[in-house]
Amino acid sequence: SKNEKLFETPVGRFSYKKIPLQAYSIGVDWIYDEKEGGKFIATAEKALCDKIRYDRGIGTLTQSAMLEYLKYDLRLEITNPLDSHLIEEIAIAYRSKNLKTLSEVIKKGKL
Repeated sequence: SKNEKLFETPVGRFSYKKIPLQAYSIGVDWIYDEKEGGKFIATAEKALCDKIRYDRGIGTLTQSAMLEYLKYDLRLEITNPLDSHLIEEIAIAYRSKNLKTLSEVIKKGKL
């Protein structure tokens, strides 16, 4: 919820965006193991929603345009079903029409 930052590391490039506080913790899980300790990690739904929400220049997508975007722009391959209810909750927190469309596409089983 603070200022945006960009980090270049040997592993890759990581960017952090300023997001609304009400959207911050939705779709984030706490993972703990004895070796590495605890960490917060985004669910697949949260990661996808954040990517869509902050992808500049995509405009407002229809359901068919959303499918095209997911398949051809993001080259998304879904191996586990996504939780449309969680995506809808994130969409409300972000106030995002595109995320609401994503939720509807998943509910209809088009993805």
